[in-house]
Amino acid sequence: MRKTISLIMAIVLSLTVFVTDIAGIARIVRAEDYSEEEYTEPAGDEDQSASDDEAKRLEEEEEQRRLAEEEQRRAEEERARQEAYERAAQEAQDAADQAAADAAAQEAARAAAEAQALAEQQAAEAAKAAEEKKKAEEAAKYDLTADPGYVDFGDAPVGIQRDYIPLTIINVGNNAVDLIYTKSHDADGAFSLSLHGDKTHLEPGESTRFNVSMSANLDPGNYGAVVDFADATRDPSFLSGLTVPLRGIVTDPGPVIRDVVVTPSKITLATGGTAQFKAQVISNDGVDDHDVRWTVTGNRSTGTTISDNGLLTVASDESATMISVLATSIEDTSVSGTSQVSLQRGSYNVTAHAEPSNGGSVTGGGAVSEGGSVTLSAVPAKNFYFAGWVYDGKTVSTATNYTVSNVTKDMSLTAKFGQQYVTVTATANNSDAGNVVGGGTITYGGSTTLSAKAYDGYVFTGWKENDTIVSRDASIKLENLTVNRKLTAIFEKTRHTLTLAAYPTEGGSVTGGGTFKLDEGTTIRATAASGYTFQGWQVNGQYVSRTAEYRIDRIKHDFTCTAIFTKDNTVMYELSSGIATTGGTITPSGKISVLNGQSITYTITPKAGFAILAVAVDGAQVGPVSTYTFNNIQGNHIIAAAFVQTDAGKAAAEATGKKAQTEKVKPIEKTPENTASAEKVVDIDDAASGKGGDDYVEEMDLENIPVPTDEELGITVEPDRDESSEVTRLMGVSMSDATEMVTTGNTMPILDAAFYTGGLGAYVYNKFEPAKMNSIDYNKLSRDELMLASDDEINPSLPDLDVVVQKMLTTDDVMKLAKGDKIDISVSITGEDQPDVASEKIMKNAVGQKPLKYFDITMLKSMGGNTEKITELPTTMEVVIEIPDDIYQKGKTYSVLRVHNGELTVLPDLDDDPKTITFRTDRFSSYAIAREVATASSLVTWLAVGALLAFGVAVTCLAILIIHQRKMRKMKRKAARA
Repeated sequence: MRKTISLIMAIVLSLTVFVTDIAGIARIVRAEDYSEEEYTEPAGDEDQSASDDEAKRLEEEEEQRRLAEEEQRRAEEERARQEAYERAAQEAQDAADQAAADAAAQEAARAAAEAQALAEQQAAEAAKAAEEKKKAEEAAKYDLTADPGYVDFGDAPVGIQRDYIPLTIINVGNNAVDLIYTKSHDADGAFSLSLHGDKTHLEPGESTRFNVSMSANLDPGNYGAVVDFADATRDPSFLSGLTVPLRGIVTDPGPVIRDVVVTPSKITLATGGTAQFKAQVISNDGVDDHDVRWTVTGNRSTGTTISDNGLLTVASDESATMISVLATSIEDTSVSGTSQVSLQRGSYNVTAHAEPSNGGSVTGGGAVSEGGSVTLSAVPAKNFYFAGWVYDGKTVSTATNYTVSNVTKDMSLTAKFGQQYVTVTATANNSDAGNVVGGGTITYGGSTTLSAKAYDGYVFTGWKENDTIVSRDASIKLENLTVNRKLTAIFEKTRHTLTLAAYPTEGGSVTGGGTFKLDEGTTIRATAASGYTFQGWQVNGQYVSRTAEYRIDRIKHDFTCTAIFTKDNTVMYELSSGIATTGGTITPSGKISVLNGQSITYTITPKAGFAILAVAVDGAQVGPVSTYTFNNIQGNHIIAAAFVQTDAGKAAAEATGKKAQTEKVKPIEKTPENTASAEKVVDIDDAASGKGGDDYVEEMDLENIPVPTDEELGITVEPDRDESSEVTRLMGVSMSDATEMVTTGNTMPILDAAFYTGGLGAYVYNKFEPAKMNSIDYNKLSRDELMLASDDEINPSLPDLDVVVQKMLTTDDVMKLAKGDKIDISVSITGEDQPDVASEKIMKNAVGQKPLKYFDITMLKSMGGNTEKITELPTTMEVVIEIPDDIYQKGKTYSVLRVHNGELTVLPDLDDDPKTITFRTDRFSSYAIAREVATASSLVTWLAVGALLAFGVAVTCLAILIIHQRKMRKMKRKAARA
């Protein structure tokens, strides 16, 4: 019987081993002749009477008659001789006179001929001179035009980057032009001008293009400037060139409070405990330091209070189970934020905070029952890493997820984050002056050496940081770097060029110009040509001196100084210009002399925060124009400009701590010193640098000029953020369009725009990210650079994170992003010494897998002051990690083990790179990199062999039992016989 039982037991044991082994795997003379008449007077006859006396008497009478006759005859003969003599003499005189007259006539004719020839010669010479002058004037003329003639950037809110405006300059004259240009009256540096290409020589009909930009870093206000264009040879002082005004308005209605977010948004506290709350006031100005007023409601104990800085103290006798912490905006009391506080008696407070506060996100903690436990989670922010949990000055864990067990008192833990690097930016104030070396991304606490080297013609003068010279050494070493720093190497020219010119060129000569060493001066002299008078020296249209000999103590700029001459006996007129109130400039300014028939344009430019109120010409209002042209000048004129401070400009000044005018229109008193008609000059440095224009004053009757509102001035209020946001503006859609996109499920464009604007933060810290991945730190990139980055450069170790986030966020979440709210998604993949005991045990018992490196994946979502830990995803997420060198063995197969809620899952490697593991997961808990120690096929083989061996053993045992049984039977038989 015992043998039978033994046999049966052996068979059962063999079968049990056998069965157990079988189961796995974008324009003359005239002469007159005259003649004189000759005349003769007729001579008279004498009569004589004869007497009838006696013969004697007759003889006597006869004798007397004879004698008388003889006397008469002699007298007649004498008279005849005399007459003949006189006639001969007269004839001789007449002949002489005629000869003289003929000679005079011949001389007169000769003289007349000579005079006519001379007149004809002079007329020809005058005509030739006039033609040569006309040709010279034509050769000196140039004509430019601009398209557009006025560059207007319109209105835009603070901080908005506007597109550049192309400006085309066209040569519409008959002569070639070597174009020069200068920008002036832009004290704020609001505008910039760049030549598109390198074309400055313009033949008739040709054009060139400039790009005009307006800075986005401007305070609210009206901005203006002018750009002058001229020909380098004919008009080096820009006296008759082309002027193009620039204009732009930066608007700001003041802060519009949209929301107040309290952090934490909810918390559980034990009575008698404290908690620190923070409030973020969301407004359109992007400023984070708007004030709030803290209050607590729902409390039953007067001991439960909250301080001005948000520290809540819960009284130990507080009997309420729920209280509310309220943060109300001081600027708009209708906007507030709330946090719900659950109170729990008989428990302890476990609190957690980040250090530094911007180092990362922390979640978990609150009231914990005695002996209970709570899990804290920490995820680092961009440029930070998690260093560990610290309690009572000691690091208690380096795991991102840390469970505090057996709580028996209030506890405060700190999530320590370390900054990975700082950025040191080193630039040159003029890239053409020199170069700088050093800086960049420096390890936190590290050092870097900055070096500056000036190019030929320049000298290094120092390093400037925050407008302060911090060093004069060309090479400096920055040590223990713990904050970002930005330094500028200042280079100055070792020589400056002073170009002298005469206008007009035939008006006179100039001397004293040239190239000068740094801080060197010169004396310039102007000598008027015959027939011309020197008027003064001009720089950029402003008189800097009215003396022919002028001393410049220090040449600080490269500029042109022009000697102005006027032709004597020519008709000249005087034009005076000036400002009547504060707030702007007019150019040219002061008194200038112009030729009869000349034309000149004035430009009126308001300063930031001001607008043009009025412009008066010879006392008559012409409106708030920005330019005014005197055409074909035929007399003296006076032009004055007045400005008005805008409400937006005043608010902007006050907001930035600047002193604002108390009155909107502030007249300037006219004095003998500042009158525009005074023989005053502008400081040469101001003129050379484009300043001036507000040094002269002209009075204006302002009494009947109404002061306009900002709206009448065309200064519009920025649209309400509910109607637009940075996200929708980047997308170029309205808020209603964005709403429709969300409704139809087309959310990815909104998420992309929110990511580019910083509204959506998607940061990944992957300690195991493969070194070969071209990952970039987009925190260093500008928006434009970020938009150009490829998908392979942004979070490459989580390639489909964007799709996962899209599925994670609700339609409400996406609409908040579209409206400008912020949501942060942080993912941390870090190593840990060991998981919780239960998870570790499960992983170690994984069949065919050996866990070698434990790691943790933690995802936190922060929005509206609330941070929540994500434990499960609506879809799987692809993760790529590199196998650490210390556990990698060539030729071996690796996988990832995951334990979630006690369930073990083996996540296979999906790539072909033996050094990396690509896997997909939708749950976050404990993970391990495991090496396969036994494949499924080998397991089957070994099981089969084991089964065969067991079967063999069983058969052997059975045979032995059978043989043994037979022997026993024989022995029994023998015994029976005996």
